[in-house]
Amino acid sequence: MKTINTNGEDVIVFDNEEEFIKYLRDCPQKPSEDYIKETVEHERAHLQMAISLGYDAKYSIRIVDEFEKYPTIYISDKEISKKDLVKIIMAPKIPSKNDVRNLEMLNKKWYRTFFNYL
Repeated sequence: MKTINTNGEDVIVFDNEEEFIKYLRDCPQKPSEDYIKETVEHERAHLQMAISLGYDAKYSIRIVDEFEKYPTIYISDKEISKKDLVKIIMAPKIPSKNDVRNLEMLNKKWYRTFFNYL
């Protein structure tokens, strides 16, 4: 496990799923085992898709501030195609609200970029 800073935010990157689960279990908020199971299954879908597409991906926690911490995955590759990113975002059977929001933001950003070049 290591902490890195990316885009101005700290991200805890885990070496394996067991470290990720241990971190979730040891959180001060003491999430339920059901929450941990659902979270791990959800993030595993993202992770497995990223790896299957050839990216170096790991479980992670994005730290917004001392109270806001989000389970996610960290992809160390610098370039990710839009097509692959959409596949990774939509990998879970049931996308989270954040997944849907990220997809909408991605599409808006690329939509604006496309029309800015016309």
